[in-house]
Amino acid sequence: MKRIILCLTALLLLFVACEKNCLEKKPKDVKPIDWENYNDVYTAFWNTYSTISESSRIEGKDIMVYGWVLPNYSAHGFTLVTETHGSDKPVRLAGKPHFQVYCGSKEKLDTCDLTQKCYIKGKLAFNRIKAGSCSVAVPEIKIEDIDNFYFD
Repeated sequence: MKRIILCLTALLLLFVACEKNCLEKKPKDVKPIDWENYNDVYTAFWNTYSTISESSRIEGKDIMVYGWVLPNYSAHGFTLVTETHGSDKPVRLAGKPHFQVYCGSKEKLDTCDLTQKCYIKGKLAFNRIKAGSCSVAVPEIKIEDIDNFYFD
Protein backbone atom coordinates (compact mmCIF):
# COMPACT_ATOMS: atom_id res chain seq x y z
CA MET A 1 0.00 0.00 0.00
CA LYS A 2 2.81 2.40 0.89
CA ARG A 3 4.51 1.60 -2.39
CA ILE A 4 1.34 2.51 -4.34
CA ILE A 5 0.99 5.81 -2.50
CA LEU A 6 4.66 6.65 -3.13
CA CYS A 7 4.30 5.82 -6.84
CA LEU A 8 1.17 7.95 -7.18
CA THR A 9 2.83 10.85 -5.35
CA ALA A 10 5.89 10.60 -7.60
CA LEU A 11 3.71 10.61 -10.72
CA LEU A 12 1.78 13.63 -9.50
CA LEU A 13 4.98 15.55 -8.73
CA LEU A 14 6.39 14.60 -12.12
CA PHE A 15 3.22 15.86 -13.85
CA VAL A 16 3.34 19.19 -11.98
CA ALA A 17 7.05 19.64 -12.71
CA CYS A 18 6.52 18.91 -16.42
CA GLU A 19 3.70 21.46 -16.61
CA LYS A 20 5.92 24.20 -15.14
CA ASN A 21 8.67 23.40 -17.66
CA CYS A 22 6.26 24.28 -20.48
CA LEU A 23 6.22 27.95 -19.45
CA GLU A 24 8.64 30.51 -20.80
CA LYS A 25 11.04 31.56 -18.07
CA LYS A 26 9.86 34.64 -16.14
CA PRO A 27 12.39 37.50 -16.29
CA LYS A 28 14.09 38.41 -13.01
CA ASP A 29 13.21 42.12 -13.17
CA VAL A 30 9.41 41.71 -12.95
CA LYS A 31 7.76 43.73 -10.19
CA PRO A 32 4.81 42.21 -8.31
CA ILE A 33 1.39 43.03 -9.71
CA ASP A 34 -0.63 45.79 -8.06
CA TRP A 35 -4.25 44.58 -8.02
CA GLU A 36 -5.54 48.03 -6.93
CA ASN A 37 -3.88 50.23 -9.61
CA TYR A 38 -2.88 50.19 -13.27
CA ASN A 39 0.05 47.97 -14.26
CA ASP A 40 2.11 48.05 -17.44
CA VAL A 41 1.60 45.14 -19.85
CA TYR A 42 5.01 43.64 -19.01
CA THR A 43 4.31 43.44 -15.26
CA ALA A 44 0.71 42.25 -15.64
CA PHE A 45 1.58 39.60 -18.24
CA TRP A 46 4.48 38.01 -16.36
CA ASN A 47 2.52 37.91 -13.10
CA THR A 48 -0.47 36.18 -14.71
CA TYR A 49 1.11 33.92 -17.36
CA SER A 50 0.88 30.51 -15.72
CA THR A 51 0.10 26.85 -15.92
CA ILE A 52 -3.50 25.81 -16.44
CA SER A 53 -3.81 24.56 -12.86
CA GLU A 54 -2.41 27.82 -11.41
CA SER A 55 -4.65 30.05 -13.56
CA SER A 56 -7.86 29.00 -11.83
CA ARG A 57 -6.94 30.82 -8.60
CA ILE A 58 -6.81 34.25 -10.30
CA GLU A 59 -9.25 33.84 -13.18
CA GLY A 60 -12.10 36.37 -13.03
CA LYS A 61 -10.20 38.88 -10.88
CA ASP A 62 -10.43 42.55 -11.81
CA ILE A 63 -7.23 43.72 -13.47
CA MET A 64 -6.10 47.16 -14.64
CA VAL A 65 -3.46 47.43 -17.36
CA TYR A 66 -2.05 50.15 -19.60
CA GLY A 67 -0.20 49.87 -22.90
CA TRP A 68 -0.61 50.57 -26.60
CA VAL A 69 -3.20 49.16 -28.99
CA LEU A 70 -2.00 47.49 -32.18
CA PRO A 71 -3.71 49.02 -35.22
CA ASN A 72 -5.16 45.73 -36.49
CA TYR A 73 -8.14 45.62 -34.10
CA SER A 74 -11.53 44.08 -34.83
CA ALA A 75 -15.13 44.20 -33.65
CA HIS A 76 -14.22 41.64 -30.99
CA GLY A 77 -11.31 43.49 -29.48
CA PHE A 78 -7.65 44.38 -29.76
CA THR A 79 -4.12 43.51 -28.72
CA LEU A 80 -2.46 45.56 -25.98
CA VAL A 81 1.35 45.66 -26.08
CA THR A 82 4.15 47.07 -23.93
CA GLU A 83 5.38 49.66 -26.39
CA THR A 84 4.20 51.65 -29.36
CA HIS A 85 5.41 50.32 -32.68
CA GLY A 86 4.57 53.35 -34.81
CA SER A 87 3.40 51.50 -37.92
CA ASP A 88 0.50 49.62 -39.42
CA LYS A 89 2.70 46.62 -40.19
CA PRO A 90 1.97 43.38 -38.34
CA VAL A 91 4.06 42.95 -35.22
CA ARG A 92 5.49 39.60 -34.17
CA LEU A 93 4.17 38.91 -30.69
CA ALA A 94 5.71 35.50 -30.08
CA GLY A 95 7.65 35.64 -26.83
CA LYS A 96 6.64 39.25 -26.12
CA PRO A 97 4.26 40.22 -23.32
CA HIS A 98 0.84 41.22 -24.67
CA PHE A 99 -2.85 40.84 -23.88
CA GLN A 100 -5.74 39.98 -26.11
CA VAL A 101 -8.50 42.32 -24.94
CA TYR A 102 -12.13 41.53 -25.73
CA CYS A 103 -14.35 44.59 -25.69
CA GLY A 104 -16.93 44.11 -28.46
CA SER A 105 -16.72 47.69 -29.76
CA LYS A 106 -14.90 48.54 -32.94
CA GLU A 107 -16.80 51.85 -33.06
CA LYS A 108 -15.07 53.24 -29.97
CA LEU A 109 -11.67 52.22 -31.31
CA ASP A 110 -12.42 53.86 -34.68
CA THR A 111 -12.71 57.25 -32.96
CA CYS A 112 -9.65 56.98 -30.68
CA ASP A 113 -6.09 58.13 -31.20
CA LEU A 114 -4.21 54.81 -31.16
CA THR A 115 -0.88 56.59 -30.73
CA GLN A 116 -1.87 57.40 -27.14
CA LYS A 117 -1.52 55.09 -24.16
CA CYS A 118 -4.61 52.95 -23.50
CA TYR A 119 -5.88 52.20 -19.98
CA ILE A 120 -8.18 49.23 -19.48
CA LYS A 121 -10.03 47.62 -16.60
CA GLY A 122 -11.54 44.21 -17.04
CA LYS A 123 -11.76 40.63 -15.86
CA LEU A 124 -8.76 38.36 -16.13
CA ALA A 125 -9.39 35.35 -18.36
CA PHE A 126 -7.14 32.71 -19.88
CA ASN A 127 -6.62 31.09 -23.25
CA ARG A 128 -5.69 27.56 -22.26
CA ILE A 129 -3.28 26.01 -24.73
CA LYS A 130 -2.40 22.33 -24.68
CA ALA A 131 0.28 21.16 -27.05
CA GLY A 132 1.39 17.60 -26.49
CA SER A 133 2.39 17.24 -22.86
CA CYS A 134 2.54 21.03 -22.33
CA SER A 135 -0.33 23.05 -20.91
CA VAL A 136 -0.14 26.81 -20.47
CA ALA A 137 -2.64 29.53 -19.62
CA VAL A 138 -2.06 32.72 -21.61
CA PRO A 139 -3.74 35.72 -19.91
CA GLU A 140 -6.46 37.74 -21.64
CA ILE A 141 -8.75 40.55 -20.50
CA LYS A 142 -12.49 40.78 -20.99
CA ILE A 143 -14.00 44.26 -20.72
CA GLU A 144 -17.58 44.14 -19.50
CA ASP A 145 -18.31 47.88 -19.74
CA ILE A 146 -17.23 49.82 -22.84
CA ASP A 147 -16.35 52.79 -20.59
CA ASN A 148 -13.68 50.69 -18.88
CA PHE A 149 -11.04 51.61 -21.41
CA TYR A 150 -9.80 55.02 -22.45
CA PHE A 151 -6.84 56.72 -24.10
CA ASP A 152 -4.62 59.38 -22.56
